[in-house]
Amino acid sequence: MGAQQATAQQTDAQAGTECASEKAVNGAYKGVFYANDFGYLDASCIAPNDPRGAVEKTTDALKNIDIAPAITLSLGGEMRLRYHNEDNLGSSRLDGRDNEFALTRVRAYADVQITDYFRGYVEMIDARKSGGALPARGVEVVRTDVLNGFGEFHAPLAKGRAMVRAGRQELLFGAQRLISPLDWGNTRRSFDGFRASYKTDMFAIDGWFVNPRVISDKSSSRNSKTDFSGIYGQYFGLPGHAVEVYALNLDVDDPAALQSQLWTIGGRVADQKGVLRWEVEAAKQTGDNTNGDISAWMLTMTAGLDFSKSLPYLPKISVAYDRASGDGDETDGKTRTFNQLFPLAHAYLGSMDLVARQNIEAFSAKLSAKPHKRVTTALAFHDFNLAKATDALYNAGGAAIRRDATGAAGSNVGQELDATISYTPSRWYNLQLGYGRFWAGRFVKETNGVGVSGNADFFYLQSTIRF
Repeated sequence: MGAQQATAQQTDAQAGTECASEKAVNGAYKGVFYANDFGYLDASCIAPNDPRGAVEKTTDALKNIDIAPAITLSLGGEMRLRYHNEDNLGSSRLDGRDNEFALTRVRAYADVQITDYFRGYVEMIDARKSGGALPARGVEVVRTDVLNGFGEFHAPLAKGRAMVRAGRQELLFGAQRLISPLDWGNTRRSFDGFRASYKTDMFAIDGWFVNPRVISDKSSSRNSKTDFSGIYGQYFGLPGHAVEVYALNLDVDDPAALQSQLWTIGGRVADQKGVLRWEVEAAKQTGDNTNGDISAWMLTMTAGLDFSKSLPYLPKISVAYDRASGDGDETDGKTRTFNQLFPLAHAYLGSMDLVARQNIEAFSAKLSAKPHKRVTTALAFHDFNLAKATDALYNAGGAAIRRDATGAAGSNVGQELDATISYTPSRWYNLQLGYGRFWAGRFVKETNGVGVSGNADFFYLQSTIRF
């Protein structure tokens, strides 16, 4: 049995009733599939009241297969279909064009554990678009390609465990505000390079040096002109809390782009237990680029109430404030627009992907509830304003889509309301329906093209099967 499974079993053993509980079964799939945890499959870990259904038992048979002494093989993946109906979202957002299309995505992986020290992991992806009058966006299509493909060595060290990994790999850290595989995107995001980590019961530290994977409609390739490296530390000494610090470096040496050397230093603290929940994350950016020095920052603060253990329908309510700096003067030799790096903006700044964590001030409120054990509903409201009226509005991909360099159009971008209903009858299947409505503020109205309405609508229906 591999070290990852052995560690998961030890964790289950310490948790007692968590072993083969519905929570353990439903939580087996993680944000990156190479971190999936099927530790409950150990024979001693299957409880008499086994919560797995027939399909789950069948797909679980593909995990931890003994193919040779001290060698195990796990197989799995995902199939996803999503229908989009977009009004005034176009290719870049708010460009006056409507579109209707479907996205399909298939992922399949093979994970080989060799003794407790070596691991080989390969995950393929095929992402396609059907229908629609507009060209595919950059995150929508990639023909059959390697999403993850790496070799790994891990071993006990002192009171913890060390790991070294080389190859193509997805990265996911913290709340994914700056580093995310971008699951909403049809193609997902991964990198080529190296990663090392060391983890104990009290802390974990990760370091990496990678190049982003560049997506085309046929395949992907390594962007050797962009280096992304960093150190990410986590402290586990406060149960129920997340305590994280990081130092990230983005080095762009491409004559065709804005050459830069960017440092991002930040941290995150969150209280994840009890009725009152809160979170604070902040980061400062320094360095230089072709235009001069860089000085930018971001801050997010969230507070909420979690009644999932005390009230019917398990309601949760939260409010959030997000601010990312903008540039008020492009001629002063300083860049003050925050660079969001490789984020999951979709989860925090609206499902319509109109807004990036760049030159933005956002107030958000969210309410979620479970009217049924298998049904989750959520309603989120966002109020968006530019941090600097003379800087641009950037969409979720970081592209500038509107700008009034004079600032005369003001800073009020508008408001967005997002509603979702998610039905999860089992771990292996999820059906989600979502609707978003954007009401244009003064800035959008005054920067509209002729005949373009600033308001927008977005409807989607997504079906996901995991195996």
